[in-house]
Amino acid sequence: MVVLMYHRVNDALEPGEWVVSVERFRRQMELVAGRAGQVLVTLDDGYRDNYLFAYPVLKEFGLKATIFLITDHIGTDHKQERYKDVPWQRDYLDLKEVREMAMNGISFGAHTATHPHLLDLDVEEAENEIVSSRDFLRRELGVGLPPFCYPYGEFDDTIKRIVKEAGFSCAYTIRPGAYRPGDDMFEIPRIGIEGTDSLERFTEKLHAV
Repeated sequence: MVVLMYHRVNDALEPGEWVVSVERFRRQMELVAGRAGQVLVTLDDGYRDNYLFAYPVLKEFGLKATIFLITDHIGTDHKQERYKDVPWQRDYLDLKEVREMAMNGISFGAHTATHPHLLDLDVEEAENEIVSSRDFLRRELGVGLPPFCYPYGEFDDTIKRIVKEAGFSCAYTIRPGAYRPGDDMFEIPRIGIEGTDSLERFTEKLHAV
């Protein structure tokens, strides 16, 4: 299983490490559709452009995906400084959008409550971040055993233990590679997709592992 990692899909921001244009995303998903069951699409943070632009493309090709939510930002007007100029006031998903997608092939996981560097926190603070995001998914979406995604890809044995004991089904990293049966389900690797990747480069990533 190849797991692709995205963040933002829109044409309002310059394509780069975290931003993929809508047309490029569409062309990539057309290729992914040809490998149904072998590729999982994931999007980190829960930006509103996931609903506005990525979701229609995923529906067009009948693809499922998983979005990892920074749960304290859902339904708020919070904006990161580097994204302050996006032309929509609210830059994160709200519950209505999340619930609509949840009914149409999109699953949701937790990315902590506020997206901190978990290794910089004491154990109690880290646990609160992780458990709070789990509680949000259970309360608002009824997801009993959600997946988890480590912010910044950072974790150690303690963080992994907290995630396991909190009742998450698995956890995703930013380490490159493919997931194979028998691998650690709490260290699932992913392939990062950048907005500057050509279609040829994307195809190489899709088949590289």
